[in-house]
Amino acid sequence: MPASFKGDSKQAAKVSVEDVSIPLESQGRGDIADFIREAGAEDGVDIEVTGEDNKRILRRIDMYLMPLMCVTYIIQYIDKSALNYAAVYGLQSDLGLHGNQYSNLTTLFYVGYLIAEYPLAYVAQRFHLRYVLSIVAFLWGWVMMAAALCENYRGIAAQRFFLGCLECIITPIFVLVTGMWYTRKEQPLRIGIWYSMNGVGQMCAGAISVGLGRIHHNNIPSWKWLFILFGGVTVLWSIVLFWFFPSSPMNSRWFSKQDAVRALLRVKANNTGVIDHKIKISQIVDAFNDVQTYMIFMIVLLVSITNGIANFKGLITKQLGYNNEESAAFSVSLGASQVFWMTLFSYLTTVWNNSRLWLSMIALIPTLVGLLLQLLLKKAQGKIKLLGLHFILSYVTTSSLALGLPAQNCAGYTKRTTVSALAFLAYSAGNMIGPQAFLPGQDPAFFTGIMTCIGCIGGICVLCPLLRFYYMWQNRQRDAAKAAGNVRETADFADETDRENPNFRYVL
Repeated sequence: MPASFKGDSKQAAKVSVEDVSIPLESQGRGDIADFIREAGAEDGVDIEVTGEDNKRILRRIDMYLMPLMCVTYIIQYIDKSALNYAAVYGLQSDLGLHGNQYSNLTTLFYVGYLIAEYPLAYVAQRFHLRYVLSIVAFLWGWVMMAAALCENYRGIAAQRFFLGCLECIITPIFVLVTGMWYTRKEQPLRIGIWYSMNGVGQMCAGAISVGLGRIHHNNIPSWKWLFILFGGVTVLWSIVLFWFFPSSPMNSRWFSKQDAVRALLRVKANNTGVIDHKIKISQIVDAFNDVQTYMIFMIVLLVSITNGIANFKGLITKQLGYNNEESAAFSVSLGASQVFWMTLFSYLTTVWNNSRLWLSMIALIPTLVGLLLQLLLKKAQGKIKLLGLHFILSYVTTSSLALGLPAQNCAGYTKRTTVSALAFLAYSAGNMIGPQAFLPGQDPAFFTGIMTCIGCIGGICVLCPLLRFYYMWQNRQRDAAKAAGNVRETADFADETDRENPNFRYVL
């Protein structure tokens, strides 16, 4: 029986998704229920989601939403990492940086990230995502261009801090948006695709910086042109986001109301809710009382500390005997490696069911090999050490899968926002700690930094099985309760947490 939405708020209907009937009750679901009833009344016929509809709508979401997220992620990575390319072209000497000051610039970016993360997450829940995202992008573009005005350490330090304050919300918003538009089975691959744009951004920035490195106009150093160009592009892209980025399926420009309903019904089985602008204190409490919150936090923290090596890739290649242009050009191949690892492991999550946490550990094996090559080989064996840098980058897959867990295993919009925000607090804290382990005078081997990364990998390989066993235990408890007939019915699109909803099952 196809779904009927003709204005009766108490009506229970069935919706066929992938040709399997799923009961739907629209009563009491606030904005979503009203939207579904209005769409049915306007259409005048029953609304159903067939297997063909599902494929068509998924293609349309991929066609319109994914490019917006991917380009934005390329831009944010280029802007965030512009400091690395600027260092190759003389930023440190021009600004008189010495000692740990260069490392501190990376740390200050994540200090801003840490401070602004939760306040901006609150803003993102209260207001339309389109407005929040476009305004933040507009402001950080101007902050990027302001770097060209910096004349000393204090100036560039302030610029990095405020850039971190603004960029901090991009990935959390994208994690929530992916959970809003895609089923839990579809999410890891999509998160992997837009997260792999870090690699595409690295390829683009490396290629562009080679060209900009040859510009010496009116005595303006090459590194300043990097910030001017990258910041200007960001400001222009913010206008595109303002006009085209959807805050939710209910206000998308590229769906009719009926197809927007179908987009909502597609993700109904996630049992994680779609969007709710009301902040619920009970869900915040639930997040802090849930053991998975702390395990996700620790996994993200440890993999983010490992990310400390990312800020020194350019310096490592330069100190192995390569010139500025060669070091910048080499980053293009490193970006391609990052895309390769992300694509490989994200695809494996779609063909290997309930494999997220196992793959999070397996992805660290190439990283460990690459780190050991940096540690054990001599400078004269530079080509093999450079190959090792390509292996190291496989850890980004672990970061992607861990950061996606709140969207897949935390239900209730406020809880999901809270756990996601805490995960990104761990992300920022780890990225603050990581660069400090790479001490001046130890280059290009960076013994302390590499040993720190190896220790973090060991910690992740302990936490991932523990979290997986916790999820399995919870699922078995719920399956047993359902088999005994002790499970209540839950309303569709109900904004309940995963611990409140007995029909919720964790993905592994």
